[in-house]
Amino acid sequence: MDNSSKIEPISAYHKDCPHCGSPLFAVSYSNDDDKNSGAERPDKECHCCGKKFIILFGC
Repeated sequence: MDNSSKIEPISAYHKDCPHCGSPLFAVSYSNDDDKNSGAERPDKECHCCGKKFIILFGC
């Protein structure tokens, strides 16, 4: 199984990747129907190491 596709939780104030230190970029979705599918989707991703993150406000 590919670990790079796993979505990790981070807090909203993280600006840099906790793994490699590169800036995180917001993930945008062009199709509104995909947001309502119920699947967990990343909010940010690192373009350097490919890690994906979901923002959890309790972190």
